[in-house]
Amino acid sequence: MSEARAHARAPARGRDEAAGRYPVPAAVWAMEPRRHQVIEASAGTGKTYLLERRVIDLLLRGGAAIEQVLLVTFTEKATAELRRRTRALVREVARSEGAGDGAPWQAHWDIDARARAALEGALVAFDGAAIHTIHGFCHRVLQTTAFDGQRPLRQTQVASETALRDAFTACLRDTLAVRGDTRALLEAWLAAGRRLDDVPRAVGEAMRLGGRLARAYGPERAEEIDRALAELAAAMAGMGGVGLAAALRAGRVHSNTAAAAERRALALCDAAERRARGCGLPLLLGDIDDNAHELADKLAGAATPDVARVGAAAAALSRAAVPLQAAVVGGFLPAVRERLERDKAERGQFDYGDMLELVWRAL
Repeated sequence: MSEARAHARAPARGRDEAAGRYPVPAAVWAMEPRRHQVIEASAGTGKTYLLERRVIDLLLRGGAAIEQVLLVTFTEKATAELRRRTRALVREVARSEGAGDGAPWQAHWDIDARARAALEGALVAFDGAAIHTIHGFCHRVLQTTAFDGQRPLRQTQVASETALRDAFTACLRDTLAVRGDTRALLEAWLAAGRRLDDVPRAVGEAMRLGGRLARAYGPERAEEIDRALAELAAAMAGMGGVGLAAALRAGRVHSNTAAAAERRALALCDAAERRARGCGLPLLLGDIDDNAHELADKLAGAATPDVARVGAAAAALSRAAVPLQAAVVGGFLPAVRERLERDKAERGQFDYGDMLELVWRAL
């Protein structure tokens, strides 16, 4: 900055009388300074080169101040490189005195007294230039326009995993381990040998994907599972004393495939029996999901009516089945997400992923 000020105080050396020229790439000259542009190019083809000169064009032909130019890129390393190269180019063009390269009719900037003043002013103010990563820019917006974004004046960035784990722990204590439906899911998760720490990670992954679950678990889905499970047990019981494996072998199904199908059918019958004795459905979700899909695949296109009935029931159960993890995530996600957003808003916190969302909402 001191170098730029010293240069600004230096004698003009007749620059008003003899303006210099600096060549402009044809692609930059073709851009209208006050309109949006879309640039598509492969890696290493000169996008940064073009952007640096686009900045000079905005300063000279567009009449912009450096504080009005926003440069956004993807990584911290690329941001530092873009800042360094753009500052160097502003300095180079500001001190240009020659006629530039190429023929007289080549596109160029006239570096007269007015242009030099604009460029030297940009050098003085360059430390305040808005050159950021995407998230860095959003961070700056959230910090400097807190009222417009309905955010506290004091805001801090928090690791998303930390904030999510804190919200999950609070919800676990206040509601999830107390309310009947979510408590049953939690007990089923632990009974299956799963780790409690895996729950917030699974919830966080679902939130990053937009909170949309392919198979939602709820009262209607539970009733559908119960009906399909009871129908499969009834179909197995109605085979007239002939085992499923024997019926499949009689239909020329390989003995290993027939035995595997019967094992899965019997596992589902056991689940139906446990359900009839009052076992909570969440405790059975893992067994149902593991076996229903495989059984339905093995019985597809069954030849005999008895086997076809079992296959139809297995197919219905396969469509209704919900993995235990999906059920747990679906049951926990609304409460955890609500608590997470409330806690971060009250504490003035935002995580890396919030930056884009909060700026989008404010806009």
